[in-house]
Amino acid sequence: MKTKNIFMLTLLAGTTLPAMAQHDIVDSVAYKDQKVDIGANRLFSREQSTGAVSVISNKDVNKRGARNIGNNILGSGSGLVSLDGSGLFHAQNPTFYIRGIQSSSGSTPLIIVDGVERAIENVVAEDVESVQILKDAAATALYGYKGANGVLIVTTKHGDYNSKSITFSYDHVFSYLNNKPKMADAATYASAVNEAYRNQGEASVYSDAVINAYKNGTNPLYYPNVNWADETFRDVSHNNRFNLEFKGGSNNFRYYTNVQLLTNKGFVKNFENDGYSTQNKYTRGTLRSNMDIDLGPKTKLHTHLYGLLTEQSQPGSQADLWSMIYQLPANAFPIKATSAVWGGNTQYTTNNPVAQSQAAAYYKNHQRALYADLLLEQDLSSITEGLKGSAQLGYDTWSNLYENHSKTYRYSYYAVNNNGDVVPDGEGALAAVEGSDSRMGTASNNDSWIRRCVWNLALNYDRTFAEKHNVYGQLKYDYEYNDQTGTNTSIYRHNISLFGHYGYDNRYLFDVAFVESASNRLAPGSKWAFSPTFSAAWNISNEAFMKNVKCIDFLKLRVSWGNKQLDVLPGDNVWTYYNQFYLMDAASYPFDATYTGTQWGNTYLGTAMSLSQGHEQSSKFNLGLDATLFGSLNLSADVYYQNRYDIWYSTAGSYSSVFGLDAPYENVGRITSKGFEFSADYSKKLNKNLTFSVGGSLTVNKTIVNRQAESPQLFANTSSTGKRYGQAFGYIANGFFQKSDDLDGNGIISEAEMKQLGYPIQNANTIYPGDVKYVDLTGDDKIDSNDRQAIGYSTTAPDLYYNFHLGVEYKGFGVDAMFQGVGKWTGFKTTNGLYRSAVATNTLSQYLYENSWSAERGNTDQALFPRLSTVSNANNDVNSTLNMFDRSYLKLRYVEAYYYLPKTVLDKTNFIKNVKLYVRGTDLFTTDHLDQADAASYGTTQPLTKSLQLGAAVTF
Repeated sequence: MKTKNIFMLTLLAGTTLPAMAQHDIVDSVAYKDQKVDIGANRLFSREQSTGAVSVISNKDVNKRGARNIGNNILGSGSGLVSLDGSGLFHAQNPTFYIRGIQSSSGSTPLIIVDGVERAIENVVAEDVESVQILKDAAATALYGYKGANGVLIVTTKHGDYNSKSITFSYDHVFSYLNNKPKMADAATYASAVNEAYRNQGEASVYSDAVINAYKNGTNPLYYPNVNWADETFRDVSHNNRFNLEFKGGSNNFRYYTNVQLLTNKGFVKNFENDGYSTQNKYTRGTLRSNMDIDLGPKTKLHTHLYGLLTEQSQPGSQADLWSMIYQLPANAFPIKATSAVWGGNTQYTTNNPVAQSQAAAYYKNHQRALYADLLLEQDLSSITEGLKGSAQLGYDTWSNLYENHSKTYRYSYYAVNNNGDVVPDGEGALAAVEGSDSRMGTASNNDSWIRRCVWNLALNYDRTFAEKHNVYGQLKYDYEYNDQTGTNTSIYRHNISLFGHYGYDNRYLFDVAFVESASNRLAPGSKWAFSPTFSAAWNISNEAFMKNVKCIDFLKLRVSWGNKQLDVLPGDNVWTYYNQFYLMDAASYPFDATYTGTQWGNTYLGTAMSLSQGHEQSSKFNLGLDATLFGSLNLSADVYYQNRYDIWYSTAGSYSSVFGLDAPYENVGRITSKGFEFSADYSKKLNKNLTFSVGGSLTVNKTIVNRQAESPQLFANTSSTGKRYGQAFGYIANGFFQKSDDLDGNGIISEAEMKQLGYPIQNANTIYPGDVKYVDLTGDDKIDSNDRQAIGYSTTAPDLYYNFHLGVEYKGFGVDAMFQGVGKWTGFKTTNGLYRSAVATNTLSQYLYENSWSAERGNTDQALFPRLSTVSNANNDVNSTLNMFDRSYLKLRYVEAYYYLPKTVLDKTNFIKNVKLYVRGTDLFTTDHLDQADAASYGTTQPLTKSLQLGAAVTF
């Protein structure tokens, strides 16, 4: 294990500073009074709710200062598994799972923003009041076909009656690249190539004189030594965020308006050109306006309006600069061959990342979005007490417009002999110049769009009889139209739901939901489906026998079961599964007299029709407990089980090629998951000046594939049925072949020698000393794909997910921090260039060079990687226990030190209500089991970043 201890600064020193009132680490609402939204047009208190719901409150939604709410809640919430996204700033969106992997058809939860399904990456944290995590059947019952994977409810802010405030905040963020790859320099690379050839009994291709020329750098045009990562990227980028919030209201009107401008200046080192920039940069402007209008004593109108404009720019041709860095050797060519010609050759062509970042102009994306919805509520108590009606209408539109201003450039290199004497300066010949200096492109178009329209009607009945019998019911109809770029992408859904809630004396609670859903995605005759849910809860703390138990303030036991239907399609959204359709291939046959006119392709039958036309279904059971002890300790615990059945799978494993058609999809799959969750939060005001808060949560989940139409396996060890979803499979490594295994001394370990040594035969390619040996699991004295078995855990998502936080406030000074980690997660070291390389045509990292098997360098017993190879190696480049690693990690997700100016000072201004000054650090510390990369997200992409944020917020 290694620790990336970035720079903790002196933020934790804030724990010893004097301060004043508490603001940021304690919820203002008691745990049992926390409001829970399950989509029933009524906010239940946690005491009244029967569902499993976690809440990320307003005080915790913006501790990371990230681009959107999704990245801000990364690591937060009980039951929410959030995994880092990789890539450029605009694309670093986390992957969310609720209670881990759900199904092979997808596990992404439904995201609801102000009652409408919307993209979480477009929501800014400053707008958010709370994020709720709906986990069990009771909590997600009313969301029809789309709620089976869990639901994230994002609620934005609203104004308050008879108040007004203006808040301005500014943040400046310094972002730093974590784990910038350290590739071998030119001399090391040349030595590695020579060694790779000698490993295979071939001659070196670089002379000692040339290697020395790389080292001394006296002629960088002929013998270049380029650190492509350092020459292409700088170490720091800068973000600026300006936020202006207006919030308030009168007797019958409330408003919330927020305007934000965010800019990000990326990591490209040299980006200034004649009149334009090639920087990876991002600019976003947002406007949100939420209004609540009392049209009359019994009529209320709520509106949400949100506008988004973004501009994202990057080097021309959308070049993947990081992939180039993981491929291009330091000695491939100089950055520039002449003042007017860039470096490049026929092998790597335009894979010069410096040239691509400066000379290829730029490519832009412009996103435009407008989200609008309104909700009208009418009190119908004139008909009967407790009756209300509501109607909601929403329309969202999003589109992306690209501008392609890319251009090409000329490139060449100096053709000098690498395996001889050094060519004196001035005697090398410039190779033929390739490419051309073109004009900048002018293409632009709208390449993607989404439109969504929703509306619903509901009747709600809420009444309490004899002060003990609380009855709530809802009858609701929902309609959704969703259309987006592509063919067969228009979706219509209907939802008819009946929800009932009964509470007796606030002790015994019972909920029931019946939902009938329809979707045009499904086959005729199966478009409608029924989903029932039942749940109950017992508020033990409200019983008479608990009155004298002073240590228990709140104690509730709850249980739920429900069966949900899904409208997922088989395969890659194969909507033709239910019938036999004819297809046409690319081959063409002319049918007119001249054989040049109308042409038709070959018409054929594609995938066979599915015999079953059912729905994937989810049966969920949950048993949970909520409690508050000693007035300050909030606890929640759940155990759960899910049976996901009738999952679509291809039945290709049940047919041979004699069948003549592609095998049909059938509802034959079954995946089960089970686990438990626990969360605890303790907050205590120790005296009038000092408050302390600590807490954490733990989620343990295991998802097993029980049935999946797997093709017959010769050996049980290769079967993935009965294993974790995403289970890692690989060979059992048994060390390396050594030079002593080359009995005849010819440099090759032959099959005869393997037999003589008692090794199983390995013949994926020619075997040399330094290649990996594997264990023969089948006992047939040979190594093939049948010798793979389950190793480690899932590669898709961790089984174990946890977080813990701590905070302290003293007289206005405060420090708050959260750590998050995962366990029981497996990865493989397969990143090109970093952990694996065909060195004749690909660079390698210094780490790979130093830790690869080498008889020449005396590294044969402690090697982490096999011998260096000139080309891809079918024997070594496979998943095995050698390159498998434990992907668990622990991260400091955020630490914040802040100070509120004393109220006595602010009162003297007569117009400033509040001032907060803060310093934040995000992802400053990581400990994991992976060297040279970050276990949370690794590969040939931009490394994850750490950041330091300075900010201030002033409320008037």
